[in-house]
Amino acid sequence: MTFELLSCNLNLGMQTSCKKRYRLFIILSIFLFFSSLLSAKEVSLLADEAISYRKKGLEYQTIGRLDDAMASYRKAILLDPGLAAAYNDLGIIYEAKGMKTQAEETYLAGLKINPNYPHFYTNLAMLYESKKDYLRAIEFWEKRKELGKPTEAWRQKAIERLDALIELLPDDLKEQYYARKAEELALALAEQIRAQRVVKVMRAEEAARLFAEAKRLYQKAEYENAINSLDLALNLEPDNRLELLRFRYEIIRKAETSRIEGYFPDAMIFKRQ
Repeated sequence: MTFELLSCNLNLGMQTSCKKRYRLFIILSIFLFFSSLLSAKEVSLLADEAISYRKKGLEYQTIGRLDDAMASYRKAILLDPGLAAAYNDLGIIYEAKGMKTQAEETYLAGLKINPNYPHFYTNLAMLYESKKDYLRAIEFWEKRKELGKPTEAWRQKAIERLDALIELLPDDLKEQYYARKAEELALALAEQIRAQRVVKVMRAEEAARLFAEAKRLYQKAEYENAINSLDLALNLEPDNRLELLRFRYEIIRKAETSRIEGYFPDAMIFKRQ
């Protein structure tokens, strides 16, 4: 946020946008400062009051008193900047009043607070559709689809809108879209391969530790525990599986020999008797 504010001072053509960012920065800074001075109980009371203002806003919105609803949602956000639902409600009011720029900024601000709140993606997707910014609309419909449960109606709606919007794209934008999707798939595959390599290394390290533990137990003649350690190592499917199996067989033979030798003194006593 600080870097963005410094950038604003260098770019006079973005003063309006920067002022809005600056106001948001000031509001959040004030909230964080005073939150640090408040007790947990006082913070909880503020959160409860914010929820109360949001409920009032919903009541005003239901009966068409949009300005009163807007004021209530703004108070809710001031009391609890982490109340994602209030950002979404305020954005809807802005849209109802034809203030699309403010609605977009409010939804995006809410996304920073809670990136997993699905309504932001739905509303932003429809907002960009209304502005004929189909690539952006597709981006947010895709995210809405990802967040939706398999049987959820809005997830199905997102799928339908994605199919329809992709068909509406001009050929050059379609090419951009499919190129972006191919890049995303390549990155996801690379990340999956990297994660698999990390897991493989971790499994190999654990198998080596268990192998060393089995050797230590073998030296102490704790054959059963040594075999248990080897079995755990073998379950990790290490590259040196054959080596572990040979050592396991060696331990079993040693255990059998030891067991037989343990019978020898008793056998001699029995013979003498």
